[in-house]
Amino acid sequence: MKNPASHSSAPEQPGNENSRHSLAAPVLHVQSLVIVLAGPTAIGKTELSFAIADHFDCEIISMDSVQVYRYMNIGSAKPTPRELARVHHHLIDIVNPDEQYNAARFVRDCRRAIEKICARGKTPLLTGGTGLYLSSLLNGLFKTVNVSDEIKAGVKKKLKNKGLAALYQELQQIDPATAQRLHPNDRQRILRGIEIYQATGVPWSTHLLQQQKQPRPIQFAQTVRHWPAM
Repeated sequence: MKNPASHSSAPEQPGNENSRHSLAAPVLHVQSLVIVLAGPTAIGKTELSFAIADHFDCEIISMDSVQVYRYMNIGSAKPTPRELARVHHHLIDIVNPDEQYNAARFVRDCRRAIEKICARGKTPLLTGGTGLYLSSLLNGLFKTVNVSDEIKAGVKKKLKNKGLAALYQELQQIDPATAQRLHPNDRQRILRGIEIYQATGVPWSTHLLQQQKQPRPIQFAQTVRHWPAM
């Protein structure tokens, strides 16, 4: 019988600080069922999540960037005390409002929760509306490229002198793949694409491809996506 959640250490890539950082934790291999119920607030996820939890003997992992914070109860659609008593919940009210909680912390905490739930022979049910959390869990985290203030200032000066259309044309030349996926008026990402290229000499699109080749923080034996008919 396979372990529902097991570890394997990923090989470290020499000479790449970002790789060392991203592969510091062993990869979690999940063989058991993990259910994800995603969608925005106030569409009926709570009622459905309890029905799923009853049917599959689940513990619920919150995938919500607001529900992690204590005291932030208004508009967060947090489960009530009665609901919390009905089904064991994870990642709710775990940090104070003055603490930073990001996708990297979510992936770490979610890994631990999945391990504990699987060890108890139960089914993890991830539910919430923070898409970045789900994407980071499934695809890994994109390591931020450090860009100096000098480069940022130079790109902004070029924007002021030449205009956004000229910068978009420049991006088309240095990183056509990124330019193709961006709207010509997407000021923030056009500037970011040029900044990354100037800082590293490597197109943003290449950084993204390299990130996709890195081992993901959690490896699922199989993923099945289902969108019910509307």
